[in-house]
Amino acid sequence: MISSKSSETEVPNKQSINMKLEIDNIEIPVIWENNVATQELRQRTTNEPIRVHTERYAQFEQVGKLPFSLFREDIKQTAQPGDIMLYQGDYIVIFYGKHSWSYTKLGSIQRLSPSEVNELLNKTNTQIEIIAKE
Repeated sequence: MISSKSSETEVPNKQSINMKLEIDNIEIPVIWENNVATQELRQRTTNEPIRVHTERYAQFEQVGKLPFSLFREDIKQTAQPGDIMLYQGDYIVIFYGKHSWSYTKLGSIQRLSPSEVNELLNKTNTQIEIIAKE
């Protein structure tokens, strides 16, 4: 079971993109990619968080529209449970199953098993929040 009172939610980030992700008010450990899209995302969340309502789609992902567009570097790839992707420049997608398509990878959820990721995301909708960390 996933707890919102985890004592160890930070993952050392060798990529130096330092942001916090919450899904339904639970802080989720993420290693963010170091690319133009994540750099833009961090810059846009420096002063205030972004909040995105996501909805389940096709029994393998949660998808929600960002309030802005980010730079895309889409490549055909197979998303795995826990992957966080940018779709069409203005949708954030968090996977709890596998799917192949063209995306820009933003990051990956850490320290959760595929079944825990499924438990967290396989529901009608979620609320996510992303904010830059100091």
